[in-house]
Amino acid sequence: MAIQSYISDDLLVEGLFGALSWYIYWKILNNILELSPYIEAAIAWTLVWYTRKFGVTLYQSFKKKHNIKDKKFYFYK
Repeated sequence: MAIQSYISDDLLVEGLFGALSWYIYWKILNNILELSPYIEAAIAWTLVWYTRKFGVTLYQSFKKKHNIKDKKFYFYK
């Protein structure tokens, strides 16, 4: 039995939203708030989580509206 390993376009979009929003929130919070790094990281992580979920929902709605099929990028077949 072969194991297939793939990543979907939805997961890639979620990863991009997460990486970009983490950087943006970390820089904003680091420059604006005078809190300990642990508190800033906790706030940034919460915001990143919401941004990822909201971003993926927007992307899936866009795909559905424009009849775009799901894509899977295979690493091992």
